[in-house]
Amino acid sequence: HYNNPDLLEGENDSSGVKITITPNLRNYSAGVLALSTDLAAIQIPPEVQEFSVVGSCPSICTARWTHSLTVFSTQVHAHRRGRKIWTEWYRKGRYIRDIARNDHYDYNSQKLDQDFAPFQLLPGDSFKTTCTYNSIGTNTTTRGGLGTDDEMCAGIVYYYPKLQGEWWSCLLMNASFRDGRPTALCNGLMDLDTGRLLPQCDWSVDWVRYRDEALNVILPRCEMEAECSPVCRELMFRWINNNTCVERFTFQRMLSLGCPIEVKEKCDRFREVFESCDGLCAIGLDDIHCKDGNISGKCVAFECVYNVSDVPESYVGVIIGLALVCSGVALGAILF
Repeated sequence: HYNNPDLLEGENDSSGVKITITPNLRNYSAGVLALSTDLAAIQIPPEVQEFSVVGSCPSICTARWTHSLTVFSTQVHAHRRGRKIWTEWYRKGRYIRDIARNDHYDYNSQKLDQDFAPFQLLPGDSFKTTCTYNSIGTNTTTRGGLGTDDEMCAGIVYYYPKLQGEWWSCLLMNASFRDGRPTALCNGLMDLDTGRLLPQCDWSVDWVRYRDEALNVILPRCEMEAECSPVCRELMFRWINNNTCVERFTFQRMLSLGCPIEVKEKCDRFREVFESCDGLCAIGLDDIHCKDGNISGKCVAFECVYNVSDVPESYVGVIIGLALVCSGVALGAILF
């Protein structure tokens, strides 16, 4: 992808793609398997010589494969701060070998590795990808995201025959996802407690609508008021309550994935306003309590109990929505 953060005009590119077409179909179609780290889990502190992030692909995910995969090429991927990346391969808990590795990773010189004999991955295999970064010269935390100045961590496998789906991803979600309930992305979100896939919103469609509402309606109104004023809070929580993507994509992830460069400044500002409201736990009502303690700051207790007496009528729908979301887990974790 291209990177033009300063939106300079007149920039040209001479690269291209050569496509060959044949009426004679090959025996197999190839697929891509991404063994990645949850973007929301990547938070690299500034001025650190070596900082590592680890992502896992559990066997419960690959058990969904309908057949073995023959690997013919691999690749690792991070952005500018990546220095060393490798993906480990396990079968029945036993380490087999690294299937992709680059100890001298250079963002400006990425390449495929095909210098090996093809080998097979089996349903039930598991993987662990580690990325090491160098943040010397930065003065802010580097977060996971799609932008060149954000970071990623992935081991990428090219294989055949192709699994169903355009791009098969496998990774454990960050602990803050779905209130801390164990979740994995297995070409679909899976509840690891039940092994069942979760219903998903189409964030590529829905998030654009919700994002535009957040940036063009809520943000201007919140900036007119004192930050986290009652009006701002109500707009925030109404937005959350109506957003079917919130439970399935953390707030940070949506901002990372759904904010192109032309609105990134607005997204960052909206994140600041939202954090000033202290996430879901900041409605400022003493009528909300948690069984294992109060929620003067972040809500970190479990089994939340709600008392909606004396709550302004405009908040009641929000409280009910939060009660449905809570379901025995910490409130604040759903977004961060």
